Order: sequence, then structure tokens, then C-alpha cells
Amino acid sequence: MAQNAQNHDDVLELDTLKKFTIPKKERPARELLEPLSTRSREFQHEILPLIHGSYKDRDAEKRFQYKGAYLVHNSLLQNAYLERRKDMRQKGYGEKEVQDSYVFIMADSLLQAKRICAEGLKNGNSRISNLGNPDLAVCVCKHADIISPTPLQYGHLCKLVVFKLMKGKVKSMTECKEAGSQIDPTPNFDTHISKSTQFDISSVSHTEAFESSQVYLYEYGEFEVEDRPRQLYPYAVVDVRYIGHDAHVKQTAKVARLSGPTVRPSYPLNQRPPF
Repeated sequence: MAQNAQNHDDVLELDTLKKFTIPKKERPARELLEPLSTRSREFQHEILPLIHGSYKDRDAEKRFQYKGAYLVHNSLLQNAYLERRKDMRQKGYGEKEVQDSYVFIMADSLLQAKRICAEGLKNGNSRISNLGNPDLAVCVCKHADIISPTPLQYGHLCKLVVFKLMKGKVKSMTECKEAGSQIDPTPNFDTHISKSTQFDISSVSHTEAFESSQVYLYEYGEFEVEDRPRQLYPYAVVDVRYIGHDAHVKQTAKVARLSGPTVRPSYPLNQRPPF
């Protein structure tokens, strides 16, 4: 009897162990912005090439310094991006229309960049657009070297926010430069771009280059335009310093030394010249 009781207890203990589930250890939540070394493989082989590949000016690499970087982790926006791709495919979009491309905007501070990466980019982010009503769409930059409507000044520091984008159906448009002539987003399309995107950067003003290289994107919902197009996802943030003016000054000084007599500066030699 004692042996039977022991066997019964062993069976009960075994059943209890079978029913017991070891709780899964929860992974700690990732930071919204994960610091990334500019020497890392991910920055050198993924982020930097797509930035350089977007440049309109072939000499732009000499004009920018990249001092730091962050990877963006936002599962909510990422899932929305993937859902949007699924929706597009179900509507018959081709693979070229749903593939990843990259666009950019300039943020003045890390706080502003964080807010953009947390909330996504929403309609009305820019007041400047020749491609449509800016209140009804998001405006981003095609080229990482043309991210401001006015030329950057020497030493300017900013955050370059890099986005993944699905362009969807693209409409090439003649730019509307007259006040009050801006059109609304075109139904059955997702993106407006300028017909003048193939401009020669040496033959237009900086403002004209900025306006002609913008990408105007939106998402039509069931009844109206959505506040935030899901086909845009923040991918990375890069610390940028503009050194173009300084590089130009050094090159000018070098040419002057080689081609003409030395001119004594009008400021003390131990002081930096005024710019």
C-alpha cells in the first residue's frame, strides 16, 4: 500500500510539472534612437552609401561631416509601413512601386528628430511646396545635400533624418509657383514629383534646386487624406556638420597662392579671418 501511495504521489508530481510553464523572459524595450558609431559596419556600408548616393552635387561629399548616428526603433510605425505595403500589393501595385527608397529632412535638434521618429512625419511638415497643398501631404527631400530652402552656412549643425519610402504611383508635375495655385493630392496616386528633377545644379539657385527636388507624398483613406502617410518610415538619424564654405575658402586660398602674389591679411595672423 505504501508503495502504491508513493507511485500515486510521483504521478501527481509529474502531471504538475507537465502543466507548469516556464515564463518567457521579456526582452527589454529598445530605445527609440540607438546610438551607432560612424565607424560601424552598419553606418559605413548601409547608411553612408545611401546618403552619398542621393547627392545631387558630385562634390557634396567634401562639404559634409558626419559626427554620429542613431538607428530608429519604432515598431508601431514599422508595422504601419509593412501594412501599407501589403495594402498596396493587394491593390495591384508592382514591386517597383512598393520597394524601399530613401528620402531626407533636416531637423534642428535631437529633440525635434526624436519627436519625428516617435510620431512619424505628418501633413503640413513643410510650408514650402510647388507640388501641391502642403497642408494635405508630407514634403521630404530627394537629395541629402539639398535639405534646406536656403544655403547652409559654414559650421551649421543639424540632424539629418533618413526615411524609408515606398513611392507608390508617382505623378510628374509642372511646379505651381503662383500663390493660391496649389492643387490637392491627386486621387489614385501617392506621390507628386517635379518634371524638373533632372536640373543642372550649377544653373539654378539653391532655392530652385530645393523646390524642384522635393517629394510630395500622401495617403488617401476611405473618405479623405490621412494625417500621416504610412508609406514613410524613419530609419536613421545622422549628426551633420556643414563645412562647405570652409572647404571653398581653403581651396580659394590654395589657388591664390599658386597663381598670384601673396597679399597680406588685414587681420592679425593669430586670429581666424572673419566670414
